[in-house]
Amino acid sequence: MYLLNVGGGYTSWISRKFSPEYSLSHSADEVKSRILYELADWDESFRVVVEATPAEEIWEGPICDRPPLTQWSQGRVTLLGDAAHPMAPAMGQGANTTFEDAYQLGECFSDSANLQEALTRYQQCRIERTKLIQARSALGEMRYYDINTVASNGQTQERQMSLNDDFHKWVYSFKPSVKS
Repeated sequence: MYLLNVGGGYTSWISRKFSPEYSLSHSADEVKSRILYELADWDESFRVVVEATPAEEIWEGPICDRPPLTQWSQGRVTLLGDAAHPMAPAMGQGANTTFEDAYQLGECFSDSANLQEALTRYQQCRIERTKLIQARSALGEMRYYDINTVASNGQTQERQMSLNDDFHKWVYSFKPSVKS
């Protein structure tokens, strides 16, 4: 659970729970009741925050991702952003990869002889990169729920930090191009 001072006397709170078989609640009261039930064994201060929040002000938003797709385009239609590669927010790369997609798609349109060539080039340029970012985001999300994730991979913390540094450089120094 996160508590965030958002200014003006307001506090935002976020409660997270790993729930692979999750379904949306039918009412605001049901959402609030479920959260209070899930916090039953927590410190009272967290439950007081939820109890003080009117049920209709609680927003239920499950975090969803899926395995990477092998194809984004069919005919005259292509996908980008979350439609092509939804990812958990652990790395904060959902919007960034969408901006990359949009830029790359524009470049492919301007440098291709026809629509089919542009969509093929776009997909070739983007799919492998976003697969890696999706996978790393999913791993990062799972770390919220399983503190042994890195250890179970058999990597030392020092090696993992080195991999993170290299990965972050690869993510943040990316320059889109039309070369596939």
